[in-house]
Amino acid sequence: LAGVPHGRAVSIALVQTMEWAAQGAPDGYEAVAHVMGGEGASYVHAQLHALAERCGFGLSLDDDERSKLEEGALARAMVEPANIDMLRAAARDADEGDVENLAAMALN
Repeated sequence: LAGVPHGRAVSIALVQTMEWAAQGAPDGYEAVAHVMGGEGASYVHAQLHALAERCGFGLSLDDDERSKLEEGALARAMVEPANIDMLRAAARDADEGDVENLAAMALN
């Protein structure tokens, strides 16, 4: 969508929605943080930001990318057959209202 490479788009969505996902699986995020040498989802979040910075790309959309996307279109794309497995694999189950909220989070 909007010319954003897939890997970067997934990375942006991951960090923008991590707090929501961690609410559904705090023990899982704690285990990941422990392996990384820290504690909690906030530690994992910070480490992902640091990794992205070392790789030379940001974890938010620029103004041009953001102007090409609309929350409703992203929410609809999230539940299409090609993308639904990513939503189903989330640490927390998403209901219909969550999809709209997740799209908004990913775009901010």
